Amino acid sequence: MILIDAFGWSWEYIDEEMTLPRMESVMKHWDKIPPVSVTLAGIAAALGVKREEKKEVDAGNIEELARLFGGVSKGRPEWLTKTE
Repeated sequence: MILIDAFGWSWEYIDEEMTLPRMESVMKHWDKIPPVSVTLAGIAAALGVKREEKKEVDAGNIEELARLFGGVSKGRPEWLTKTE
């Protein structure tokens, strides 16, 4: 996962191109200079920033999904509740 985060590589690219010797080389480099995401996470933790826990979302609950994506804040939209 860290290779995807650090380099923006896909799983397929890693599977095809990353070998154990190459990974060992990357890890040696990261011992001296870690990826930005790791460095920033360490700085944030040192400053007391706490990570927000991920919440399980009920995919069958339209209101919960809408709130997750910044949509409807309360109740169902009118077009969704109309039945003809």
